[in-house]
Order: sequence, then C-alpha cells, then structure tokens
Amino acid sequence: KGELESGLNLLEMLREEYPQDSELRYHLAMMLADKNDVPAAVSELRKILDSGEMHEDALSLLVDLYMETGDYDNARTTLTQLLQFKTQHEAGWLSLGELILKQAPEEVESAQYAFQRVLKLNPRNERALWLHASSCASDDHHKAAALQSLEQLLSLVPDHADALSLRAALQETLVAGSPSAAGTESSTDVTADELSGTPSASAMETDSFESGGDVAESAGDVTAEEAEARAADASGTAAEHAQEAADTTLAVVATSVVPTTEHEQEAADEAED
Repeated sequence: KGELESGLNLLEMLREEYPQDSELRYHLAMMLADKNDVPAAVSELRKILDSGEMHEDALSLLVDLYMETGDYDNARTTLTQLLQFKTQHEAGWLSLGELILKQAPEEVESAQYAFQRVLKLNPRNERALWLHASSCASDDHHKAAALQSLEQLLSLVPDHADALSLRAALQETLVAGSPSAAGTESSTDVTADELSGTPSASAMETDSFESGGDVAESAGDVTAEEAEARAADASGTAAEHAQEAADTTLAVVATSVVPTTEHEQEAADEAED
C-alpha cells in the first residue's frame, strides 16, 4: 500500500509538470483504479480522450471501469469510439457483444454481429464461440449457426459441459421439427382436422357459402360470359334487367376464390339477395 501511495504521488507530480503527456495520465489512471478510486481514474482517462487523442489503452480501461460501475450507456459509447478507431480490436468486439446482451437483450442480432466480428479475427476465441452459440440457440432461424459454433467450440474444448448440454438440446429440437418426424401432416397438404375427420375452418366456410341457396348453386354452373349473354338477350324490361344483373354478380362470385372471411361471405350473401 505504501508503494502504491508513493507511486501515485510521483505520477501526480509528473502530471503537473507534463500535463500533455498522455502516457503519464494513463499510468496514473491505472494506479487510481488499483486503489479503487474509480471517479478519479475515469477523470484522468477522459482528459486523455478529450484532448483528441485516440489512446487505445485508455479507451479499453475506461470501458472496463464503466462496466464495473454499471454505467452501460457510457461503456457502449466508449466501445463504439474504440472500434471506430481500431476496427480489428478483438477484445473490443467481444466486450460490445457482451454489453449489448446485458444492457439491451432485445438487440440480440447486434450482439451476434459483434461475436461474428470476433470470430472473423480469431476463430478459436472460446468465449465468442459460446456466446454466439447461446445467443443464436433461442432463434429458430439461427439454430444451425448455433450448432456450428458449438461444434467448433467442442473441437477446442471437448468437455465443455454447457456446450455439450446445449448441443444435445438443439439436436433434439431439430430432429423433432424435421419433416420425417412430423409425418404426413408436414409433408402433404392434408391437415390435422382432415385426418381426424373434423372439417377445417376453410372447408366449413366453403360449405357455408355453397349452401347459401339454390340461386348460388345454379350460379356456380354459369360462367360470367354466359350471364352476360343472357343479359344481352333479355326482353329489356326493368325487372328482367335487374334479375340479369343479380345473376351476373352471382356468377362472377361463384367462379372466383371461395370467400375466406366473414366480410366476403356477407358480400356474397348480399349479392345473392
């Protein structure tokens, strides 16, 4: 403890004499952090960065201090600053991914991107492989990517308990959801209702439409062109024209897609009336 105090006093004296020396400030900040004087350490690091210098070590230490104190907003801002300055910073991308999962888990795709950047720089980064796999595992669209990262991790650490457990769970899920496991229900157009003998909703709507009355049934056998021909040959009286128009409307409805909603069914019923 006495050596730490002596070192701090010396660095503070040198800082006063050389205030523009960023290395002096950085080492002073490290000693302040070791002393658990985080606010003073952060202040020294901010002075380095506020001078306009992109000091990689100062940025990294500042991120760590913000993370330790739970200041995630400033940690993320500083990490972004660091990665803009040094895009190949493996530890920075890893920290950003972990921070996003902790601070904003709904932004999981951003975290996955950060882990992918780590693995592009170092495919053997065990921490990144695990975090990438575990963050992908909950998304059906990314389960294959999760398995790939798990296999790579297990090739490096064969007895990784968490990875083994997650891989087994994912493999079971994928097998259960495969077409062969799903049977005819997933490989054909036959629905579960049809297999059980219960009419499906669409079948019931079709039956309801087709049982709407004799007029609708007869109209189903008449094409729109035939209905128009009948209208052209009508006697011309107002009553006959009205009837022809109704028949034409019904013919068009009957030869189009079967109504699938209540509104379409009501429209068909009104046309029939």
